[in-house]
Amino acid sequence: NRRFSAFSKNDCHRLQVLQNKVLRLKTGLPMDTPTKCLLEKSKDMSVHQTIAYHTLLNVYKILKNSKPTYLFERLDKGNENTRQNRNGPKLTIDGDLTVTRGGFMYRGSKLYNMLPEETKLAPTYKAFKVKVKSWIKNRIAVKP
Repeated sequence: NRRFSAFSKNDCHRLQVLQNKVLRLKTGLPMDTPTKCLLEKSKDMSVHQTIAYHTLLNVYKILKNSKPTYLFERLDKGNENTRQNRNGPKLTIDGDLTVTRGGFMYRGSKLYNMLPEETKLAPTYKAFKVKVKSWIKNRIAVKP
């Protein structure tokens, strides 16, 4: 009954509850163990962090390969007049924020703009994955 079909915080919370149940089985920790402790013991990422991770991996692939073309063209990398920040040029996304805020393009641009420049300039996909995973575990909250 939602107006838009975007993934909501409530959806994320429900998946996190299921992940916590699996992590309790995996680690053998009791029911009252906080999510953060379960994740540390299992060396996993939370649902919220996993979403950020895969979003960033897809943005990186789109920017490096220029494919799919329709998504590459929507990721506006700016031009010589675009104001730079300390992390390099910013990606922007056009559109009605009431619709786009829950979508991949908005979330991907926002997360990519938060990355440090040395992560964005990773020479290979594998190097990018390692840097992004470390960055996410340190910078992205376990729960939204």
